[in-house]
Amino acid sequence: TALEALYEAGLGIEQALPIAGRASGNDVLAAACGRAADEIRRGETLHDALAGTREFPSRTLLMIATGEESGQLDVTLAKIAETNREEAQYTLRMLSRFFSTGVYLLVALAVAVRVITFYANYVAEIRRNMP
Repeated sequence: TALEALYEAGLGIEQALPIAGRASGNDVLAAACGRAADEIRRGETLHDALAGTREFPSRTLLMIATGEESGQLDVTLAKIAETNREEAQYTLRMLSRFFSTGVYLLVALAVAVRVITFYANYVAEIRRNMP
């Protein structure tokens, strides 16, 4: 992701964070990243600064804390990006399956209604024409 790339390129986390936030295209996330960068400049850890925004998932925060403690934040950011990408792909696959199944069921229901309506009208017509 943007944060990972910027950090690996040598930008300090307090500089990379607001840029990555803006790159996300999400105004709430961009504002949270800006606030977190301010907290980092005041001496907070990345984990504490991001946790203070209440905009990041706990799993991400735990991974960042581990990366900071181990001194491998770059590796951790790459792992977070990979995990988020895999999760997004899984969600997209599930939504695609759900949507396609839903469309199939709607078409099947529409056909069933048409068939039932046809035969109901057919039987009604036969009864009407019986002596």
